[in-house]
Amino acid sequence: MSILIVYVLLRLPGIAVPLDRDEGAFGYIGQVINRGGLPYLDALDHKPPVAFYINALALHFVQPTPEGVHLFLLVYNLLTLICVFFVARIYFRSISAAFCAAFAFAVFSASPAIHGFTAGTEMYALLPTTLSLLLAVYGVRKDKLLPLFLSGIAGAVACWTKQTAFTSVLFVFLFLCIESLRGPVRNWKMPALWLSGAVLFSAALVFYFYARGIFKPFIYWCFTYELAYARVPLSDTWQMMRDRFAEIVRGDFILPAAGLAAAVWSIFRKQAVGYFLAGFLVLSFTGTIPGYTYPHYFVQLAPSVAMAGGYAFSLLLERRRAVILVCGLLVLAISIGANRQYFLESDPNTISRYYFGDNPFPEAKAIADFIAVATSADDRVLILGSEPEILFYAQRRSPTPFVMIYPLTSVHDRYKEFQETLREDVQKTPPKYVVDVSKIGSSIAWDGVGNVELLRNLRGFIAQHYRLVPNMPNEGNAVDIYRLTADRAATVAQ
Repeated sequence: MSILIVYVLLRLPGIAVPLDRDEGAFGYIGQVINRGGLPYLDALDHKPPVAFYINALALHFVQPTPEGVHLFLLVYNLLTLICVFFVARIYFRSISAAFCAAFAFAVFSASPAIHGFTAGTEMYALLPTTLSLLLAVYGVRKDKLLPLFLSGIAGAVACWTKQTAFTSVLFVFLFLCIESLRGPVRNWKMPALWLSGAVLFSAALVFYFYARGIFKPFIYWCFTYELAYARVPLSDTWQMMRDRFAEIVRGDFILPAAGLAAAVWSIFRKQAVGYFLAGFLVLSFTGTIPGYTYPHYFVQLAPSVAMAGGYAFSLLLERRRAVILVCGLLVLAISIGANRQYFLESDPNTISRYYFGDNPFPEAKAIADFIAVATSADDRVLILGSEPEILFYAQRRSPTPFVMIYPLTSVHDRYKEFQETLREDVQKTPPKYVVDVSKIGSSIAWDGVGNVELLRNLRGFIAQHYRLVPNMPNEGNAVDIYRLTADRAATVAQ
């Protein structure tokens, strides 16, 4: 019960924090799915599809608000904590190690240094990843084959939630391969069954999009564009990683340090548990390396840090119970003290400003409230930039699938084609309102090279057919809201 209390209390500050643009995009695409639409056709984002459908499911139970999304995440992530508990219980054969791992996950996964309060794809991928490991460990320990097949399915679900989950899932497969060699007779049934489950789920998912006639867009946005997006100089990646590590170490160094020490110590003693912990840590860390290194990428480390840190704490528990209590309190005190701008801050907008700078996430809700009142459910609203959370809050549709303008403002093989598509969409279905956030650089993410004449053309179109309604300040910039003029609206209606 005490672990559950810690888990909930550490997440309360993030419940009402305004959604970031990724959360808004996933929620908006979930709304599109619930209206009968399809990702990669009616709304675009370069993520695998599972997170979109998780959001579609969530919206049957919660409201499209920060509180709704984050409360769903709290419950969803609690299931991951339960999986971590049982993995530790079965693998370590220790109830104390299981409780320690659950505590470690409750603390580390809530860290604001890894944006543990955001409902991103990395966080959604933790449950199927950990479930895959749990089923694999259970199948091996109990000598049962069905859990191994189900483990492969769960592993595939994780990869179709976030591409980089592949490295953590690879650990599960390698674990089974090694276990298959440990007995006197090689048992290739274990990895073979796992692969059959992973392939079966993947084939079914791919066939679904093929049957809906969007196989090529599905593959393009999941893989082709994602590879172009992640193409960042390695020197930049390492610089970003150093910054991220500095932030994590500032308040959350005890758990990963203790876990790594326990893994190395066990390896020196030639214990299998050391290789298990080290392998899980290394492969989970590998998934954080590609391309841009944002704080939320390090969420992927949470289960491995929890397993290793929990095991380290359980070793202390075998000697003195008081020591583990002191260590637990120390972990909490350091994390809360170092991240007091999050844990001790009562204003969710201030938290958003601290972690997301001048991004208009706090303003998005007020803008959406205005849009919701000024429009009907059938009206279209264009966001000139990348703030789909406005559409999500207001429950309004965009006239174009490009709810984020990023794919149109940086050079790749198809960016001019996408610009032309957006222009045609806007002219074919002029939105009733336009929210212009293009003065905010992070909402445009221009790479400084691509031709962005489209933005000037759209602003000309807006000046000709729209009138400025309100203007909302944002950290020295401004968010402009335009309404379609009556004469142009009449022309469109005809």
